[in-house]
Amino acid sequence: MKRIFAIVLLLVITLSACFYIFYYADEHKKKEQEVIADAKKVVVITDLPSDMFEPIKQSFYNSKKINVEVNYINTVNLKNIDPVILKKSDIIITSQENLNKLKSMRKIYKFTSEKTDTVLNIFKDKDGFWTGIWINPTIFIVNKKFADNNPDFVYSWDEIFNHINIRLSVTDFIASDITKDLLMSMTEHFGEDGIFDRLWIANKHVIQYGKYLSTPSRMAAMDKCDIGISDYNEAKRTEKEGLPVIISYPIDGTAWYLYGIASLQENNSKESVEFINWILDSSNYKKNMEDNKNYYLYSNDMKVNSDKFGKDLIFWDLEKNYSDEGKKTLLDLWVEKIRFGRN
Repeated sequence: MKRIFAIVLLLVITLSACFYIFYYADEHKKKEQEVIADAKKVVVITDLPSDMFEPIKQSFYNSKKINVEVNYINTVNLKNIDPVILKKSDIIITSQENLNKLKSMRKIYKFTSEKTDTVLNIFKDKDGFWTGIWINPTIFIVNKKFADNNPDFVYSWDEIFNHINIRLSVTDFIASDITKDLLMSMTEHFGEDGIFDRLWIANKHVIQYGKYLSTPSRMAAMDKCDIGISDYNEAKRTEKEGLPVIISYPIDGTAWYLYGIASLQENNSKESVEFINWILDSSNYKKNMEDNKNYYLYSNDMKVNSDKFGKDLIFWDLEKNYSDEGKKTLLDLWVEKIRFGRN
């Protein structure tokens, strides 16, 4: 009996030891994998809202098992990014305007790949310092009743500016970076005198200058204006809600707002290269973006259907090298001469 007990005890001890060894080995392996996973990461600086970027970050991790550490900063602070954060970061995602400033400050480095090479030249830096990702064109958002009652209306910039019987809505040019950029783009395209002459006429039949980007599309949906000058993202949100609006592409072309990506390191890590090339392929995350109500065109996926009037989207050929001083001068002129109507 004692002998059987001893054998059983020995078996229990042996099995316990084996279990402990296997458990310890498994836990050790898990910790090693966690360390490896933690080491495989890319650090991104962005002024995008977190609710827009977090789903992208998660999609990238699900796809590549590479962590994305994000430093969210205010656009105003881009010029004075903490050097420590800058040194420890791999990539920055921000607007075209900010990327051009960072290039002039020598804070970003050249990066090219097969993915950047297929982006159209107007949507990337000619020297390879940054590449555009998301394009947000300016479009017309039309009240459906107006469209039905005016089937022959020509949706061009001159037509909507010059027809004083049309109720217009536009976001105030001083209200956001996107509308400031629109004023600068229109000035580059039409010339300073050309755009101010057009805006002077338009001012007579603008129902309301909105404080928010969503105002023109919302007013068109509520029949408070006939046509709103809107960014594509806000217009698509309104359309997706099933409200009575129609998106029209200006037949004489249009401006756009661009978000892009750049490298903050001269020697890119493997993870950084993976991330840049991954984000330049919209098939990796486009559905995720749209599920979160972010609607953009993608620099490597320019397929966009014609509008309801059968017109294709045409982009103006813009250089968009705008100085802070030039922007301030134009905005001041607009406020003084047009917004408040003093000659």
